[in-house]
Formats: sequence, C-alpha cells, structure tokens
Amino acid sequence: MKNRRVELLAPAGSYESFVAAINAGADAVYIGGSMFGARANANNLDEEAMLKAIDYAHIHGRSLYLTVNTLLKNSELEDELIRYLEKFYEQGLDAVIVQDVGVLRKIRNHFPDLPVHASTQMTITGPDGAKLMEDLGLTRVVTARELSLEEIREIHHKSSVEIESFVHGALCYCYSGQCLYSSLVGGRSGNRGRCAQPCRLPYDVLKEGKSINSHDEHYVLSPKDMCTLDIIPDMIEAGIFSFKIEGRMKKPEYVAGVVSIYRKYIDLYLQNGRKGYKVDQDDRNMLMDLYNRGGFTNGYYGQHNGRQMISLSKPNHFGVPVGKITEKAKGKLRIALTEAINSQDVLEIQKAPGGSDTGRGRSGSGSRYEKNPNSANRKYNSSKKDLQSRSFGNDRGRASNLQVNDGSAGKPEEFTVKNSASAGSSIFIPVYNEHAFSIGQTVYRTRNEALLLDLRKRFIEPEVKEAISGRLMLSPGLPAELSVSMGGTDVTISGQVVETALSLPVDENKIRKQIMKTGSTPFVFSVLETDIEKHSFIPIQALNELRRNALDTLQDVLLKNYRRKPETGMDPYDSGISMAGARQALFEQESSPGGMELNAYIEQEPYFDELLSLPEIKNIYIDALILIEGFKDSARRFADEKLSRFAEMCHQQGKGCFLVLPHIFRKDIRELFEAHAVVINASGIDGFLIKNIEEFAFLRENGFHQTVIADHNLYSFNREAVDFWHESGISHDTAPVELNSRELKERGCNNSELIVYGYLPMMVSAQCVKKTTQGCDHTPGELYLKDRYQKDFCVRNQCGCCYNTIYNCQPLVLIDNDREIRSLHPRGLRLNFTIEPSGSVKEIAQAFIDRFIYDRKPHAAFDNFTRGHFKRGIE
Repeated sequence: MKNRRVELLAPAGSYESFVAAINAGADAVYIGGSMFGARANANNLDEEAMLKAIDYAHIHGRSLYLTVNTLLKNSELEDELIRYLEKFYEQGLDAVIVQDVGVLRKIRNHFPDLPVHASTQMTITGPDGAKLMEDLGLTRVVTARELSLEEIREIHHKSSVEIESFVHGALCYCYSGQCLYSSLVGGRSGNRGRCAQPCRLPYDVLKEGKSINSHDEHYVLSPKDMCTLDIIPDMIEAGIFSFKIEGRMKKPEYVAGVVSIYRKYIDLYLQNGRKGYKVDQDDRNMLMDLYNRGGFTNGYYGQHNGRQMISLSKPNHFGVPVGKITEKAKGKLRIALTEAINSQDVLEIQKAPGGSDTGRGRSGSGSRYEKNPNSANRKYNSSKKDLQSRSFGNDRGRASNLQVNDGSAGKPEEFTVKNSASAGSSIFIPVYNEHAFSIGQTVYRTRNEALLLDLRKRFIEPEVKEAISGRLMLSPGLPAELSVSMGGTDVTISGQVVETALSLPVDENKIRKQIMKTGSTPFVFSVLETDIEKHSFIPIQALNELRRNALDTLQDVLLKNYRRKPETGMDPYDSGISMAGARQALFEQESSPGGMELNAYIEQEPYFDELLSLPEIKNIYIDALILIEGFKDSARRFADEKLSRFAEMCHQQGKGCFLVLPHIFRKDIRELFEAHAVVINASGIDGFLIKNIEEFAFLRENGFHQTVIADHNLYSFNREAVDFWHESGISHDTAPVELNSRELKERGCNNSELIVYGYLPMMVSAQCVKKTTQGCDHTPGELYLKDRYQKDFCVRNQCGCCYNTIYNCQPLVLIDNDREIRSLHPRGLRLNFTIEPSGSVKEIAQAFIDRFIYDRKPHAAFDNFTRGHFKRGIE
C-alpha cells in the first residue's frame, strides 16, 4: 500500500474484524490480546491468533497496534507483562498503546525499540502533555476526544509527536481515564477494560427534589455517536495523522463498512484537496444504517458541549426511518414504506409511554401469538393465517410474515421482515395492542440485512492477495528456476533439473497455469514471464514444489524485516524528567502505631474556616475552582489575593497550604495559570496537588518550584508507576482508590497519602447536565441524578473550568478500618470535602482525628456510607 500523509486506523475485537478492516482499506488496526486491553469483553485474540495477525498485517503492508491500555496491579506488572509481550515483540508488533506510566516504564526498559503510543485514557489535552510524552520517547499521543481542532492544531505546532484522534463511533460521557462510575457503583472498572456503561442508563434529573427532565428524555449521560466525514479536510489540516475509528465491540460488518467509507473520503481529499470534496448522502445513510444513536455529531471538534450531542430518548441504535404508520386495526398496523426493505431486516416501532398490552388473546389456547420460550425478550411467532389477514382499503399489500419482539410499555417493539418490499408500497405488522401506537408514527429499520450481506461478501469473505511478479526459466540439463518479487524484495529458487523431452515437450500454457496457482498464499501473480527452451520437460509435481518454495521464501523474507530479537543487559530506564524542589526517598517513612498525619482537601470556601481551627489537620488542599472568577463573561480571573490570604492563614496556624489544580487542564485554563504564574509563585503556597499529566508538564515547563503531589487520578497502581513519578520529581502520590488493602500493601504506601473520607468524583465531563436540561446561565450549581435504584448522585457544574463533576451517592468512610490502614504505613491520610453541608465538616474531621490521631473512639457516627474498594477491589 502506498504511503499516505495520514493513517486510517481501524478497530478489531476479533480476528474476523481484523481481516475485514485490512480488506476494507485500513492502514493500521488496533486490537487487544488476551490480557490488559481496555475492551476486556471483546473477542480478543489469543497468542496464536495475534502472531498470525501481525504477519497478516505486514504481508499486506499494514500495521498492527496492541492495546495494553489498562492500569496494571503490581503482581501483573511484575509477573506477567513482559512475558505476555515478548513473543509479539519478536514477531514484529508495530506499537503498543498504554495508559499506565508503570507499563510505559517497564516496556521502555525491556523493549526500548518498540514504539509506544499514549492512550486517550491518559487524558492528554494540550501541548505540554504531548511534549512530555515525546520527551519520554513515545511516538504518538491519542488525544482526548473532547479537544477542539484549534487545540489539536496547537499540539501539532508545538510538538513533533504524531497525533491520533477519534473520528467515528461512540463517545464516552466522561473524559477517558477519569471515569470511576462503573467501578464504584458496580465493581467493573473502565480503567481495567470492564466498563458497564452506566452512562447509557436512564436518570431523572432533580432540582430541589423535583424532576426537571421530560418523561421521554432520561438518557442525559448518553452522547450520540461521532461522524466526521464533513470535516476530514479540517482534521487533516489541523495536524491529525491517524484517523481512529472506535468500535472494538462492534461486528466485522460494521468495521468493514465504516472503514470503507472513511478510506473513500480520506483518499478523495488527499487526491483532490478541498476542491470537489463533497460527501454523498448515500454514504451517510450507510453509516446511519450500521449504527447511530439518533443521528451523528461532529464530536467536540467544533463545540465544547451541547444538548444536541446527547441521545436523550434512547441510548442505543436508532436505525433509519423506513416508513410511517398510516392505519390501525384490530391487532394490525399498516406501514407505508418510504424506503425499500429486505428480507430479514429488523424494524422497530417505539411504544408510546403508558401504552400497554391489553389482555386480549395473550393466554390460553385461543392466543393469537405463541410465546417463544427461548427468548428473554418475549419473542412471538404468528401463524400464516393470522399474518395474512385482510388488507386495509384498496392497498394491494398483504401482511408480511414477521417475528414479533413485544417490548414492555414505552419500549420499542421489533419485527423481523420475511419478504422484501419496495419504497411506496405498504406492509402490515401484527401487534398485541394497536392502541400503543399512533397514526403518523415513524418506523425504523435497525438491521439492514442486504447491507450486511454485501459488506460480508466484499470485505470479509474474500482473501486479499498482494500482487507479485515472476519469471520462470526452464532449460534442459539445468535446474528449473523461479524468481518472484514484491516491491523491492526479490527471491530466486532453484528446483529439479529440467529433463529433455523424449516425446512431447511441456505445454507452456499449462506450465503458466500451474505456476499461477497461488492457492491459500497471500500472493497473486500480476506478471509471469516464462523462458522455456524447446524440448523441456518437468513433472507437474516438481513445478508445484518450485512454486511453493518460492512463495514461502518470499513470505519469509518479507516478514524477516519485521522480526526482532530481545535485547539483554540494558540499562534501567531513566525518564530524564526532573523538577526542582524537595524529593522524598521512597519507602523511607513508616508511620508509628500511634498518630498519623491528617490532611484535608476542600472544594468549597466555607470549609476552610471550619478546618483552620483544628491543629491536627497538617495541610489544607484548596481547589482552584474556589479561586477562579469571572466565568459569566469571557475573561476568567484568578483571585490571587485570596490565595495569598489562605496561605498566610494556614501558616499562622502551622499548616501547609496547597493549591489543587483542576481535574481537566485545557487551553483556556492553562492560559489563565500562565498569566498568573508570577503571583501564584509569590503567594506563599507550599505546593500543588495535581490531577493529570498536563498539569505536571505545565508546572515543569513554567518554572514552578514548590512541592508537587500527585492525586489519586494521576494513577500509580504499581511500584513502577510510583517510581516513575518519584524519579520525575513528584514529592509523593495518592494511593489509588480502586485497589483493595492487600493490593495496596503489595504496591507500597509509604510515600503515599490514603484517602479515608469523601464523596469520590465518579465522572468529569465536558458535557453539562444543567445545560442539557435547562440551558447554560454560567452559574455554578448542583443538580442530582436519580438512577433506577433510587440512588441520588450529585452533579456539579464547575463553570470556572467548564466541566461537570458527578459524585458518588455515598461517602467513602474508612474510619473503622484503622488497624488495616496503619499496617499499610501510609505517609498520610486525607479527608476530601466536596458536597458536605456547611457546618458538618468540622465534626467529620474531628471524628477522624479522634480515631487516627488519638486512637480513641469518635463521638460522631456514620451511616449510609461505603468502604469503596478497600475491601472488595476490582477485577
């Protein structure tokens, strides 16, 4: 395949999807193996299939990237990672995609020439983070999905690292890598590839206890899928190198279809530029037929957020409209088709809320439908007699043979079409209760069988062959000789000695036909020259062996260029990153059996005064959002004088004062901090608590010399990650909230703070629940999401940085786990105060002071709380 200025990168959740992606025109494929991938539930490849896939990609001139983009526990990193990767590395794996800096450190140590890509799970949002990844030897960053083209253009101009960005498919509601919702609520961690997708569930949005979202708009956390066909020229010109399609959980037909469309339009732009660039509506329709959630958006490339980006009424595939209900009669609906439908298409009609099945004909021997006992979704089959009842009016159509999936009230009802029908005709659908539907209601097709069959025929079933040229020489008395070449690789193989024909010489056409039988090999002759002397004779078996040896040798030579041998005796990895400021030796401190240092993190200003009077609180971490003002206008301001006052008051009480940087650190916030760098440095604060790689890189680049502490979402699941951050200049880290006590002990906590109280943030999103349901007034506030189990989750719109934070419905409380916590010997303990009622913070803090400082029973009691993962951990 010719070199291109951009790369089309396809997903594959199975070997069949991988082949489909290659056949449809992908330049590269990203895929998971049997371990450590962010789609643990995909049909990931075992070792044998992965080795086969690597060779398949290389023979066809493509690349294969392995996803190792989860957080690894200490035992996994030490015992399994290198052994898992070694054979793939030797086979010629083109790159690994990583999230965990411990994984990065380990790979760079053992496989220094293996390209590494920074996963979108690393939440890279700007040039500082991209430049840091480049300095660490990474060749590519996968940008956060939330970035605008302007932000990507800035990354491109300020670093040399390749930029990979998502261009089609599902969008997470949360910034990737910052989501703990599935983990904290259901024990299935997105950081471990097991997300249960709570964002696709229905919620009531509550304000002052009353629901403010309409009855048919409950999926307030479910974004529409992204489709960027219209802005491909803009994305290429912004500096995106790799166009990444999402969909490792999708079927091969989906992969093939989406890849083929993006291949078409990337090539169209590369060949013709903007002139004549136009997207065909049929191609849009094909993508809609494959999968859409109520239409597509351009993602975040041109907008920060918006109601129009959310699929409010339904979280899954909408399909495409194919007709409308024109009449209702007893047990039947007439559908006037606006689009042709095919045999085995699946049609869907949404039931009206409150519409329910009456008892007519649903039980006993007189039932119109028979329940299918093998279907969990209550599928029913109708007899031919029932389905071919009278037509309505003078229409010539008859009721089709359909299988009916009868949903509950307010949910869709599905029908599988037996016979094809053309646009303009009508079909008749049997239903339990025609009153659950309305005249004029749209009917959707959610499965286009003809499209899927066509994609399978074009891209999945055929074998892709690479064109080769050959030259066969036959001369009596000399060995037969076959030369084959592909690209710049040439191979010549000698075979059996050619005999002199005693009667009939060989037939040249017959010989050519035999040599050109490439069979199951990945090659096909585009040119075959023959030089056959008269009176030559060679057995067919010898020709077959000659051809087979030549093609096998060509394949071996082509693949040999990709093979590697593991290096030995390498120096330990040194990040080369340093920051001025004090460094603490890892594991040098051990807490005494008695008192432990307590620190407090605050997100609301009134909490400061409550904690200031408690001498046992050693450090107060002040969220920067308390200090950011002016977000109702376009010019944000930073309250420098307030920060100085906080620092002074802390120091007067013998406490340290730390500034907590935002969860997300994008262009406008970075510029705000750049503008106030001098006064922040002069404010007297003792340091920073940082939450992402971007902030670490920003502080390094802008000459901040104070102590830097890593928060829990700057993940350090294993000792390699702990070492990485320590060697990079971080004073100490915060222990991950997803590890249990045993795993924390294996990892080591001697240089880590441990969060023992707080409503943990489960999602940080560029979207805004308030804007989606009420509109944006640039005023911070709180709403609540009520889930199916009547649990209320506080969601706060953080206007200072224009993101939403969704908090767990119960606070983490580890006050009764003091013995286990002491055995971990953490550097310190932290209380996180976020959404507590004003006036309650001091009492909560005092309870932890009693338990952990004075080792006495606290007066305060806690109910309705969680111990998080401290006991259970995650898979």
